[in-house]
Amino acid sequence: MSRRSGGWSVATDGVLFLDELGEFPSPLLDLLRQPLEEGVIRVARARETVSFPARFLLVAAMNPCPCGERVGVGSCVCSPAQLARYSRRLS
Repeated sequence: MSRRSGGWSVATDGVLFLDELGEFPSPLLDLLRQPLEEGVIRVARARETVSFPARFLLVAAMNPCPCGERVGVGSCVCSPAQLARYSRRLS
């Protein structure tokens, strides 16, 4: 979902699928909370504010760790710090 695509408004009354959720910046994921709760996106530019409908189901997928190999024993190469940072992206 790019900032220019208007993904939230395109997903109205549908599904917004975010693949590789752990790769999205935390501030961007935090911005999803309000539209999910209120069903509205508000865009403010200069002296105008415009509201768009944003009623959607958020579906997301992510790897269990940054390297994506945490499924098998001994195959993950991530450090404990990397694992902690990766999991903190989801508030």
